[in-house]
Amino acid sequence: MTREQDDWTGNQWREIFSIRSPRTTGNPVKEAEMDININDIIIHVHPELPADTRDEVVTELRDDNGVLSACFSADNVHALTVAYNTELINSSDVLQHVRHWDQKAMMVGM
Repeated sequence: MTREQDDWTGNQWREIFSIRSPRTTGNPVKEAEMDININDIIIHVHPELPADTRDEVVTELRDDNGVLSACFSADNVHALTVAYNTELINSSDVLQHVRHWDQKAMMVGM
């Protein structure tokens, strides 16, 4: 995988999360770009956190307003990566959500 394929930028997120609204005239779908600020963080949880609990963490985070994606690393099950809209939620809020399952979870940056 090349760096371009692996490097998610704000523009790529904007493409994915663009607003699409069909016109009533039958014309093709019109796309309007969203102007959002996206940030990524990595949160360290206990490596022995059960798989079903990790699934619950991801599901709840994804349901949270402002969180765009959440996933655990396949190679490092203690590393949770979260992408979020900084205008709707902040990193401290994301960390507090994760601490519902692991009180010692720590933000390690990105």
